[in-house]
Amino acid sequence: DCDCDRTRTIHKAMSSLHEQGTQRLKRATELDRNGQYEEAVPEYIASLEYFLAELKYERRKDWAEKLRSACQTIMTRAEELRDRKSVV
Repeated sequence: DCDCDRTRTIHKAMSSLHEQGTQRLKRATELDRNGQYEEAVPEYIASLEYFLAELKYERRKDWAEKLRSACQTIMTRAEELRDRKSVV
């Protein structure tokens, strides 16, 4: 019974992390599409923080791998935009 409550609490927390990460990622991609690159970078980084926190507790290997891959893609884009800013 106690384990079930703990499991439910963990699932709720992970769902919240994923939802918040997704919201920040949507905002980042919207800014990115609109050419607001400088504003997009912190949003990409914030989304990464949420997804990495979620990944820390993820036990499903297939989902963890998808999450890891998405994080790599997000990080690459944030770095591209950051580097673009330093070149301009």
